[in-house]
Amino acid sequence: MEMIEIAGQTDVGQRRKDNQDTLICQRLDSPKWPAKGMVLVAAIDGVGGYMGGDIAARIAKEYIEQYMAEPKGDILSMLREAVVHANNRIVEASR
Repeated sequence: MEMIEIAGQTDVGQRRKDNQDTLICQRLDSPKWPAKGMVLVAAIDGVGGYMGGDIAARIAKEYIEQYMAEPKGDILSMLREAVVHANNRIVEASR
């Protein structure tokens, strides 16, 4: 099995005091996935210092990871759906 090394880094930038960005690097290991060795890699940009931006980024990360854990159809469609549903959860949480 070929090994690859993946690294990620976020930066607070020049205007903010806290870093609200987060990363996903998750193997898609379910035996139901059609291809072996697939990895979900994503950068979730914080929301620019708004109150709760770190919470929004965490909700997005957790929901996308959970949604993508098991195949539910075409992988690109799933990724779109995961992002839309994560956004809906963030809106609900903000209320």
